[in-house]
Amino acid sequence: MFKTFVKAIVLIILITLVVGCGKSASMVTPMSANATTMTTPVPTAVPTILPTPDSVVSDATPVSDVTMPIKPPATGDVPPTDPALGDAWVRPTDGAVMVYVPAGAFQMGSSEAEIDDLLTRCDKLSTFCDRKLYEPETPPHTVTLDGFWIDQFEITNAQFVAYLNEFGNWHEGGGIAIQFGQGYCRIKENDGEYWITESAADHPLVMVTGYGAEAYCRWIGGRLPTEAEWEYAARGPEGFTYPWGDDPPTLELTRFRSGTTAPVGRYPDGVSWCGVYDMAGNVWEWTADWFGRYPSGPQENPVGPASGTMQVLRGGGWHSPWQEVRSTFRLHDVAPSGYNG
Repeated sequence: MFKTFVKAIVLIILITLVVGCGKSASMVTPMSANATTMTTPVPTAVPTILPTPDSVVSDATPVSDVTMPIKPPATGDVPPTDPALGDAWVRPTDGAVMVYVPAGAFQMGSSEAEIDDLLTRCDKLSTFCDRKLYEPETPPHTVTLDGFWIDQFEITNAQFVAYLNEFGNWHEGGGIAIQFGQGYCRIKENDGEYWITESAADHPLVMVTGYGAEAYCRWIGGRLPTEAEWEYAARGPEGFTYPWGDDPPTLELTRFRSGTTAPVGRYPDGVSWCGVYDMAGNVWEWTADWFGRYPSGPQENPVGPASGTMQVLRGGGWHSPWQEVRSTFRLHDVAPSGYNG
C-alpha cells in the first residue's frame, strides 16, 4: 500500500503497502515551480468490480461517511494555492483526496532512552523485543521540511485496478507492479483484464512492489513520500509516538494484531494531526528512501541515501504488534518484493 505527496506545487504520491498486495503507497506532490510534469496518458478505464455469488458486501463504514478535514475538498486540475493545515483537494486522475501538510520542523527518530522505555514495556507485557530492531531509529535529529500534499487515505484495490487495466502489471524497470496469488492480494486477472469483488474494493492494496508503487505515483503526477515527510505527516511537530498521540494502540484506533485488512478510513479516532488515516497499522507503506543509518545533525528536506538495496516501509500492518505501529519504526525490503500488509 502507499500514499502520495505534493510539495508547494508538485504532487508527491505517498505509496504504502495498500497499493500493492502486501505493500502500499501514498502520493506526495511537490509544489515547486520547476516540478516536472507527467506525460503518461490518463487512463480512461474505470475499476472493474465483479460481484461473485460468494462475495460478502463489507459492513465497514464507507469512506464517504468518515469524518473529513475541516474544509470540504477543493477540486480542479491542480491543488489550491496558498494552502494551510486543514485544506484538502480531490486529485482528478484517480479521485483520491489529498490533504496539506504545512512546512515545519520536528525531531525525527528515537533516542536511546526511548528505546530503553520500549524494552521495559516489552518486559512488562512479556513481549519479545530485540534492541537491534529499533536501533535504526537512532539517532534522533531535527528535520525541517517544506509544505507538501499527501494522500488522506491509502490507495485501494479499486484504484489500483484502474491503473492495471490501463498499463498492465509491469513497470519501466522491467519488473512487476503487484504480486498476484500471494498473501492477501485480492485483485484477480483473467485474459489481461483485472478485477476485484465488491467486498474488496475499498480495502487497501497489498503485495504491491516498490516499483509498482512508484509507477502509480508517476501516473497521478506525484511521487512516494520521503521517510522524513512520512514521519512528519504521522507525528507532527509535537513528535507523537503514534498518529493519534502517545496513548498505546487499541483496536478502536488502528488495525493491528488482526487477521486481515480493514477498509481504508475505518478508524477516524486514529487520524494523524494533519488529517491522514491509517498511518499506523492496516498495511505497511512504501517510502521513497533507501534504507541507511540516520545522520546525527540537523537536516533540511532530507531524501535518504543516494543508493541502496533495501527500500524503507513505514506504519506497520494489520498483523503487526504494537511496537511496529509506532511512527518511528523502520522496516526495509527489496523494491521488487510485494508485502502482505
